[in-house]
Amino acid sequence: MSHYNLYGKFEGRLLAFDAQEYLSLYSDLPRDWTYEEAYAHYVNYGKAEGRIASFDETAYLELYEDLPSSWGQEEAFLHYQYYGRREGRVYDPYDEDVFDSYY
Repeated sequence: MSHYNLYGKFEGRLLAFDAQEYLSLYSDLPRDWTYEEAYAHYVNYGKAEGRIASFDETAYLELYEDLPSSWGQEEAFLHYQYYGRREGRVYDPYDEDVFDSYY
């Protein structure tokens, strides 16, 4: 964790990558890609395209009480993509706070 905080963030590394979640977020990506293919896409294209590696819909909906708590991942993620990002909402508010304070 210390290495990630000191070097990994600066180098643009991910703390963790869930290929299945990444592929489920973006319907334009093939569902049958391997972990390596999904990760390579994210590193080579996804970051530049503004894609995110994971999305915590529970945290997103808890943080913004004006959104329906009954939404699932798809509805919450679509809201983030089309409105939340423009409104300055964060998509995973807890992970960075936890990682930043852990040494």
